[in-house]
Amino acid sequence: MGQYMSFVVGAISAAFVFPLLCSVVKALLGIGPSGKVQVAPPIQEVIDAGGGEYRSEEHFAPKLTGRLLLFLSRFLWTPFGKEWVLSKLMRDNHLFDARERYLPEAATFYPTPPFIPFPEQSVREDGKSEKDEIDTLIGCVPPRSKDSSAETDEFVFPSILDYLHAYRCGRVTPVIVAERIIESIRASDSLSPPLRAFVQWNETEIRKQAEESTRRYRDKDNIRPLEGIPVGVKEHFLTKPYILRIGCEFVPTAAHCLDGKPDSAAVILMRNAGAIIVGVTNIHDNGIGATGSNPNSLHLTTRNPYDLHKYSGGSSSGSGVAVASGLVPLTLGTDGGGSVRIPAALCGIVGLKPTFGRISEVRMVPAAFTLAHPGPMCTSVVDTALSYLLLAGPDLNEPYGLQQGPVTIGKFLTATDSVKGMKVGIYRAWFNHCDPDVSRVCQEALKWITDAGAELVDIHIPEMNATIPACVSTFLTEILSVYRYDLPTRFKQLFGETLTSMGVASQVSAADYTVAGRQRTRAIKTLEHVFKQVDFIVTPTTAGTAHTIALKAVAYGESNIDFIAKLTRFTMLGNLTGAPAIAIPVGYDSSNLPVSLQLMTRWWREDLLFMLASQIEKRVAKRKPKIFYDILHS
Repeated sequence: MGQYMSFVVGAISAAFVFPLLCSVVKALLGIGPSGKVQVAPPIQEVIDAGGGEYRSEEHFAPKLTGRLLLFLSRFLWTPFGKEWVLSKLMRDNHLFDARERYLPEAATFYPTPPFIPFPEQSVREDGKSEKDEIDTLIGCVPPRSKDSSAETDEFVFPSILDYLHAYRCGRVTPVIVAERIIESIRASDSLSPPLRAFVQWNETEIRKQAEESTRRYRDKDNIRPLEGIPVGVKEHFLTKPYILRIGCEFVPTAAHCLDGKPDSAAVILMRNAGAIIVGVTNIHDNGIGATGSNPNSLHLTTRNPYDLHKYSGGSSSGSGVAVASGLVPLTLGTDGGGSVRIPAALCGIVGLKPTFGRISEVRMVPAAFTLAHPGPMCTSVVDTALSYLLLAGPDLNEPYGLQQGPVTIGKFLTATDSVKGMKVGIYRAWFNHCDPDVSRVCQEALKWITDAGAELVDIHIPEMNATIPACVSTFLTEILSVYRYDLPTRFKQLFGETLTSMGVASQVSAADYTVAGRQRTRAIKTLEHVFKQVDFIVTPTTAGTAHTIALKAVAYGESNIDFIAKLTRFTMLGNLTGAPAIAIPVGYDSSNLPVSLQLMTRWWREDLLFMLASQIEKRVAKRKPKIFYDILHS
């Protein structure tokens, strides 16, 4: 009995002594919040004073791969790892900064934008309907592609419009295209290393859809806007008959909740428009990351078609690669911190993150649910605009987009001077925080903007350094709220980068999440002010180009916070505030890897993005990826 009591007393003492000891050691080592609190002035005062200068902060964490990453990521979940290592990791990477500032604003948890006055919204001209705009878009733009077998700097990706033209003139049929795609996907996964753009696809299902589209063309029977167009769908959308794994080796609890439900709303819209759903595309491990790394045996890491030894970007990695490699001209991705724009940038294609709520999220897995939402990935601005018209609009089952302005692409196709006199804001301290090759190419692209008749205007965006940690805290907290139910039973099936991210998320408190919401309020008010001065904000899409995949990362993944910071530096503001943004390829670095420019604009004004992006696109000389399947000319 005495031994039992001694054990109980010892355990109780340890429960009190250990946290106290940790607190003392953390204080001595400078781990954790400093305890000093600064009262921030209201954001309007900061804006009026022109304060909040941008700092080119560096991130401090070792680059880890292999078994060492797996061991340390599991150690982070021990009491010692949580109290010491995670606290230091969070402090060194500025995630504790928000705890040291009191923000007077109320928190904004969803960036739902009824705060933008509707008189500012674009309207369709001449009483045109959305169908009129779709018909005009399909009819007035001639096919652009040529035989892409030639090695030339003047390479042009085949577009949706090229496919539609080829079908209508009888040069190919959807059945022929389907067979070529099936053959090409097989070939892409036979490469060494495999491309791994698609992770689930069904030959019977593809052929069935293709036969129906071929019949419609033959019989001239209600041919729809995307009739016969092959489309890939990120493994975040419920898509029959495929398994909703979200980049895991198992089906998460959140995905099981959708068992027996119809396809995701966005997938239904694609099917109703006549698209052939080829299958589901690869995704970063658990959808939690920006590189596209996924070491699990069901997925493997998607490879960049410009260099198979480079990352493709994530988390919509397979969607970006499927388009860039020519397997399909259109894919659906989701963007929670740049997850559409980053792979679009690294793979040299166009990626659109619309206004939050613009495209329905119904029957998608609600991962980072106040940040992430769907967006199309295509080879051209025209294709992106067409996809946007077909996907966007209110969904009665989702409240966040019910008050949206009209869905329109404006007059970017018909007006040659559509951006003349528009103002493009550049926050140079932020814009220039990128690698030299990226800076060089993007500076050249700025000249194209002025050549198109727009005006570059220097602007200041306060508190950019606070915006990014707020987005990270929000993203990780919301992701953990989805996966926490699987942690007890699936812990050993999770890889190092995911475990590290979830470990950090476990240290973000409810108070931290609320403070991030207050910072979101300040960021929205800041952008409202900026968009009264300019029509756009321009930055690079990513601060660096694609990095090499380490050999040990293939089997165990990789943790490289410095690289992730480069990938997400310019994208997160759009997610936190809900503002729309587009990534446009503008050139290549010294290793022939794509460089991308990002445009942001005010809420609900995607039509403005298409206007300026199309002017930039005219001046870009595309280069053919090393891995490319020319489906139309096979």
